[in-house]
Amino acid sequence: MELRIRFAPTPSGYLHVGNAFNAILIKVWAVQHNAKLLLRIDDLDHLRSRIEFVEDIFETLHWLNIDWDEGPSNITEFYKHWSQPLRLARYQQILDYLQNEHRLYACQCSRSSFKTTTSAVCACHTTSHVNSPHTLRLIPTPKTFELQDEWNNRHELKLDKVSSLTILQKMDRLPSYQLTSLIDDLDFRVSHVIRGQDLLESSAFQSLLFTHLPPISQLPKWMHHELILKQNKKISKSNGDISIHHLRSQGETAQRIYSWVGNMLGYRSIHSLADLTSVLDLTQKPLMGFNYWV
Repeated sequence: MELRIRFAPTPSGYLHVGNAFNAILIKVWAVQHNAKLLLRIDDLDHLRSRIEFVEDIFETLHWLNIDWDEGPSNITEFYKHWSQPLRLARYQQILDYLQNEHRLYACQCSRSSFKTTTSAVCACHTTSHVNSPHTLRLIPTPKTFELQDEWNNRHELKLDKVSSLTILQKMDRLPSYQLTSLIDDLDFRVSHVIRGQDLLESSAFQSLLFTHLPPISQLPKWMHHELILKQNKKISKSNGDISIHHLRSQGETAQRIYSWVGNMLGYRSIHSLADLTSVLDLTQKPLMGFNYWV
């Protein structure tokens, strides 16, 4: 089987140091395993996706000296051939299949109402809201689901109450991230996924969702790394001062980023992607001496 891994950022803000760390690990793994690297930009959220954030993805990867084997080479090519809205018919095909298999139900519940339910599903499960605004949810299985993680052994997902994970079509009629991410991985034959441990539950749910789909491709193998923190909190794209875009504007160098990554992982004298690739063993979860931006 051909090994294929992907870097799949969302253009909802400028990429930050945590995204850079993820991209670096993915590229190192691809080089060490002679795997194809796919660039995929998850831009279906039209309310948050902006063209300057898409452009920033290309600029940041080039700045880090990270290239890829498949995917758009520039922003024009991306919008012409690779943007997720171009694949809406494909996502709808999967939603139609799940509906025909009686795997989905229409739901009008708010997040606050979930906190009061004690059932595995909400009251909407037995009613119909076809002509009213609603989400489409996967009918959860009553048992726990185990994620097989290449770096973290097992992770249990318990869908013992209505979870936002189960939304496969949102109120705006667009497919959810959980659906599109998995279908894109399957359609592009992604064999391995490296992502932050904040997405452990997403990986587990996507593995569960996979069991309800027609045979498309093999499920990727999952690997989850520690998150990069700032002041003991998970960083996000709203933290503009640790975006690569901001750091570049302040004269920061890619060499500093690689030195920081090397120091986190216990290696000194790391100044480039080649330096890190020559010493880092990604057959197992990377051990981090610290995981915060300094």
